[in-house]
Amino acid sequence: MLIGDFNETFIPSEQRGGIFQHNRVVLFANFMDQCNLLDLKTSGGRFTWHRNHNGLRILFKKLDKGLANVEWRLAFPEAFVEVLFRLHSDHNPLLIRFGGLPIARGPRPFRFEAALIDHADYSTLVERAWASSNHNTDIALNNVRQESITFNQEVFRNIFKRKRHIESRLKGVQNYLERVDSLHHILIERDLQQEYNHILFQEEMHWYQKSREQWVKFGDKNSAFFHTQTIIRRKRNRVHRLQLPNHIL
Repeated sequence: MLIGDFNETFIPSEQRGGIFQHNRVVLFANFMDQCNLLDLKTSGGRFTWHRNHNGLRILFKKLDKGLANVEWRLAFPEAFVEVLFRLHSDHNPLLIRFGGLPIARGPRPFRFEAALIDHADYSTLVERAWASSNHNTDIALNNVRQESITFNQEVFRNIFKRKRHIESRLKGVQNYLERVDSLHHILIERDLQQEYNHILFQEEMHWYQKSREQWVKFGDKNSAFFHTQTIIRRKRNRVHRLQLPNHIL
């Protein structure tokens, strides 16, 4: 199975704008035929690459694809390629999905989220909760806890839900721009990308806190590293087996 930028379209519907090059299509079709490859179905946007001119998109193409031979296709009949939204590149990233739904997680107990500090109104919440405690530390901490729960649910909200919401809006705007040239929607896309970058910073803070790593310089988009360290720590904290001194399990 191959996935990536093949720098070529296959049929006229995979291009909007410009001139469709039939001779290049023949070469690409021969390549697929000689290698016994099939084009995997895609979900999401029609195109995976765009070219800008003076802020307006003038050319769209489906240059990125997923290809597989018959044996792979029979082994994974439900697999498909999802076209994700663009952020900085002029190419849309691709994601291979094999079907199935993520496992639902139950409610978790409250834990203070360091990312809350990034919100402009949170410091006022802490001051108000502390002022209403009559200088009692236990009451003050409990007030901050209760106010933080409400603030997290009603104002700050779940980082990952907000991230998915922005991703969905970005995908919708970019799908619209594939059909219509709209300066208004280009500006909306730019604002959504800035908001998405801010959410990525908050997500990095979240995983940094959970990973308990201290030596990595914060602020270098280390979310993947922090997330990996969190998973490793969870595995280390989990009891996999009990073994007696005589090595009997």
